[in-house]
Amino acid sequence: MGQEYTNHLREVRGFAASTVSSHRRTAQCFLQHLKEVGTAVGCIEGSNIESYIAQAGTRLSRASLQHDIAALRGFLRFLSTDGRAPTGLDRQIDTPRLYRLEQLPRALSWDTVRTLLRSVDMTSPMGLLSRRSWKGTVLWKHFQHIKERFPLMRPKLYLPYSELQ
Repeated sequence: MGQEYTNHLREVRGFAASTVSSHRRTAQCFLQHLKEVGTAVGCIEGSNIESYIAQAGTRLSRASLQHDIAALRGFLRFLSTDGRAPTGLDRQIDTPRLYRLEQLPRALSWDTVRTLLRSVDMTSPMGLLSRRSWKGTVLWKHFQHIKERFPLMRPKLYLPYSELQ
């Protein structure tokens, strides 16, 4: 049945080799699960599908589980086309929901960065030092201000070429 399903995915559905491999792996895992619980392919019930998804959910993220469920639906449709499995099983599977801002962002928006920078307390030594140019070096225009307010602090001083003239 594995080779027949692989041919169906490649020739009928037109899937790429990597997609075929992924769908075939899902089908093999599902068939192995059926074998472990002692259920024949022709006798698949919703509870068998639920137990497989619960098992897969322990090893997959919700995003990956969505792909696994999509592959399982396709496999169940394939089995039902010639009567090897009951029809309609593919429609009984609920997909886990993914939400747009569910995970941490990969980067902050410029508005968020600006808001964060404006939130720095410029009355504290750390806040004043946060206005440095790089590696703890303070620009000349900030150096005098820091020295006046916090005489014991000795930040590194950076004098731009234009200030030396």
